[in-house]
Amino acid sequence: MTRSESIAQLAAAMAKAQPAIEPAIKDAANPFFKSKYADLAEVWRVIQAAFAPHGLSVLQVPETADDGSVTLTTMVLHDSGEWIAGTMPVRVTKDDPQGVGSGITYARRYALSAMCGVVTEDDDGEAAMGRGNGNGHQQAAVPAPVQEQTIGKPGYDKLVHRVAAVADATGHDRKQIWSTVREMAAQFGRAQVADMTVSEAAQVEDYLAGIEPANEPDIFGGEDAARLPIQQGGE
Repeated sequence: MTRSESIAQLAAAMAKAQPAIEPAIKDAANPFFKSKYADLAEVWRVIQAAFAPHGLSVLQVPETADDGSVTLTTMVLHDSGEWIAGTMPVRVTKDDPQGVGSGITYARRYALSAMCGVVTEDDDGEAAMGRGNGNGHQQAAVPAPVQEQTIGKPGYDKLVHRVAAVADATGHDRKQIWSTVREMAAQFGRAQVADMTVSEAAQVEDYLAGIEPANEPDIFGGEDAARLPIQQGGE
């Protein structure tokens, strides 16, 4: 992580903004699986609603290196000029524009949630109603705590089958998807995929659920792009 020389005012603003961040509702359906996830527009919605009153904003910049690798830098800025930033590699499941676009979209959602402290919860109807009448933060149910036990071999086998199903359904290479799963486990500090905790495996499931089909004609031309708010210096 990098930062401005001082982050005193940014830290004070974050301390006020973060308690106001609503849980992001899992209301986007994966077209291939019976699962839902909080899409990029939903994550942006809860962040901007909490950040704007406190002079906070977020900037995301994807970059390509000479070797063809892609990175995404996410910056949290304060109107005082203070900032913090983090850069993450973008692993793509297919080396074409659609594969790169899918990787960047997932990385943006993942990095936003991590940098700003966004959590997700299922859209059980009540939360959606609360969001519509302006009282979503007060009415949103508190997610039940997850026991931090490892997934072991059963969870490992489940992910193997899940990756195979995702590859078959989306047209992406199975080995590339599994390589990303292994890298995520390493980023969690786990020597093996089976050593991941239940909550960490849930993040992997979110990644798998968010993989776009390889033959999608325009990754940025769908509903998410239409819903995205305009951001300074962003896409």
